[in-house]
Formats: sequence, structure tokens, C-alpha cells
Amino acid sequence: MERRRTGIVGSPPGSYYVVFVDDLNMPKLEIYGAQPPIELLRQFIDHGGWYVKKDSTTIPFIKIEDVQIVSAMGPPGGDSIRGLANPIVSATLDVYHTIAKELLPTPTKSHYTFNLRDQQHQQKKLKIVNGSKN
Repeated sequence: MERRRTGIVGSPPGSYYVVFVDDLNMPKLEIYGAQPPIELLRQFIDHGGWYVKKDSTTIPFIKIEDVQIVSAMGPPGGDSIRGLANPIVSATLDVYHTIAKELLPTPTKSHYTFNLRDQQHQQKKLKIVNGSKN
């Protein structure tokens, strides 16, 4: 951040900052039900900056310009993921045991044994074929 004028900071002229906030739903509620990290983001979005306490007599407002906030969050509690965990683990182990039983070392590759890293590599290839990069 660069100081632009008194009480105003922002990105360098001609550019913009993008702040990515991941897991926006993660801050724990305090005893009064507030989420202080979320409140700071709300103050920035609603008022365009933050109050900064420099000493006990003045509390100046610092305006922030040319900054955009982008955020992401998963479903509350991750319930949809939890429901898939056991079937995915079971299917992965079934595939691993089947391949380990079927793909035995050969005379030309007697040193080779199949492991989970090989299975992970194959899953990445399948994702690429299906158009997914993650």
C-alpha cells in the first residue's frame, strides 16, 4: 500500500490490489456472537477503510482505494464432503488391492511393485482426460 494523500492509501497508481480471503466461514463466534475478522472485512466493504488508533486522543479513519476483496468458503461444517469420505476411501482401497493383486512383478521388471503413488498418478490422468485440472 502506498500513501496517496492524508488519510488515503491504496495500490500504486494505475494498478489494483486484489485480496483473496479463503475459508470465510471459519472464524469462530465470540461470546457475544460476533466474528471480529468478518467485522473488519464488513467495515472495509461498507465504509471503504478502517479506523486506526494512533494514540488515546485521536482515532483517524484510513480510506483504502483501488483494493478489491475476493473470498471463498466451503459448505457449513463440510457436510457434503464428509458424506463422500467413506465411499471414496473404500473405492480407492478396492482399486489398490485389485491392481496390487493383478499387476505382479514381471521378469523384465522384477524390482517393480505397485504402490499408492501409482494410483494417485493414474487418478490425476483421469481428471485431465475429464477436463478437470485439480
